[in-house]
Amino acid sequence: METQGSERPDRAVAACETLTAEYRKAGARLQEPAVRKVISSILAQKVEQTKSLRAAVVAGREPGPDTLFRPVEPLPESGGAAATLAAMAERENAFAADLYALSSLQTNEELRVELKALAEASRKCAGWAKDHLDLIALF
Repeated sequence: METQGSERPDRAVAACETLTAEYRKAGARLQEPAVRKVISSILAQKVEQTKSLRAAVVAGREPGPDTLFRPVEPLPESGGAAATLAAMAERENAFAADLYALSSLQTNEELRVELKALAEASRKCAGWAKDHLDLIALF
């Protein structure tokens, strides 16, 4: 394990970019208008998160250990909207947990607050996916 601060925040950026690409593919694959809309909303959040994380890289702000931002697995291509939304909620919650952990390692208060806000945005996206999953289960 590397020492704290020895890696750059581009791991978080790479994870966010991978999530964005996976969600884009899912949005193109799924046909249900309501599901596509929620995926579109989540994609907009991911684009903003990526921009914020890139700004942290440019500023040279350092994150934490190797255990954060593990490689992202592809979303399931079978199982339809329910499987996709469940996987998105799971991935967003995991990404949020990593951002929270990363924020706790920061000595820069501004960065700590920024990372917590980004984590909350991921939790919100997970909530959107879960809410739509619950609606699908009703019908």
